[in-house]
Amino acid sequence: SEVEAAFSDHLASQVAWCTIAGHALALGAHLVLTAWSMSAQTNLPANKFTWSAGDVRTACFSVVLVVLALQASLCITLGVVGYRASTTRRDWELISVLSVSCLGVVAPWLNPWHGSRIYGADPTEAWTFPTEECEALWILGSVTITSAYAICVPARCRFVWILPTCCAVSYLLLVTCVGSPYPDSMLLKVIALLCLLFLPLVGAWSKEALLRELWLASWQAGQAPDDEVTCKEAMLGTQCDFEFKLTGSCRFFATDSQRDSFFGQAVEGERIADFMTTWDARCFTDLIDRTTVSAKPESISVTLNRVIGSVRVTLDIAHRGDMGRLQGAPYLVSLKTCPEDAVNRCATSTSIAPSSQAAERTSVERSPDFSADILPGMPMFSPRSQSDMSLDILSDSTWQNSIAGSRSATQ
Repeated sequence: SEVEAAFSDHLASQVAWCTIAGHALALGAHLVLTAWSMSAQTNLPANKFTWSAGDVRTACFSVVLVVLALQASLCITLGVVGYRASTTRRDWELISVLSVSCLGVVAPWLNPWHGSRIYGADPTEAWTFPTEECEALWILGSVTITSAYAICVPARCRFVWILPTCCAVSYLLLVTCVGSPYPDSMLLKVIALLCLLFLPLVGAWSKEALLRELWLASWQAGQAPDDEVTCKEAMLGTQCDFEFKLTGSCRFFATDSQRDSFFGQAVEGERIADFMTTWDARCFTDLIDRTTVSAKPESISVTLNRVIGSVRVTLDIAHRGDMGRLQGAPYLVSLKTCPEDAVNRCATSTSIAPSSQAAERTSVERSPDFSADILPGMPMFSPRSQSDMSLDILSDSTWQNSIAGSRSATQ
């Protein structure tokens, strides 16, 4: 996938230089160990080591020197390729694992006991010291190589498993073909060796998970500008006065001089709804919820109450997705002021207190609508209050009393 390829490119340079440094250290350690062994055999009081044909020690040291030469050539080649070519190649992980696996495969075969047996000689007669323990030392060398690679080289586990597998196969072939100085405990040694070789894979897997998590966070942050451009292109209104970002709680994000100049004060961390009327704030909150769910840009016209005066604006809101959420600013808002006539109407409407505006809206919402009950041709009338009706009843009773008085006077 694209993410996995990007992660591999990120690790390539580190894997390359760690591998080159590891080969250099292994070469130095091998040189010191070989020089010490040859010096010890040369300075023996009896049966001193001399280079002679047919000598077991000569054959063993010759093989060791050839391995050292090959190891030095490999180290130089990797250094030249890493310096002159490129350390960002994706196949560096495979090159690294295969080159280190060569050391793990060869290491068990270089011990004096097995070397003498391969040459056809008796190890107790060819060497002046007990060589049986050398098998365990070189096995520990293979384990050290595997553990050091799993700890120090940031290669992915899909490649690291090759190294302990090669070391284990090499030792199994060695004891099968040549034998072991302690055949009775060979099964126990094989089980212990397998555990020691493959347990570092657990640490390598944990290290890879941590490196992947840290890299993914930085990679997503690096991809955020591209997502923001896409977000801007998807917004309904491309022409705007300026843009700003909002946090998940609809607060102004970070410092923005142009935004602060528009509001006439520093508004970082303030809720944008606090600069709106109650009705506009409610509509804005509903719009934010719809934008989050649908992931589509939305537009709204609201009145912003600033220190320098109220103004009617159009806000285009878009959700920035996971990248914006990771940065703590999931909403991108573009602001555009309304024309001059809308601003004048806004100034007149905002002179009313927000509480009276809310009360007026409530009364309008609750007042019944009689227009639907009027039949065609019926004249419209306005509902009369209770006081007007009581006056009418009083005038009717007065008129009736006056009529009754005039009739009694006539009679």
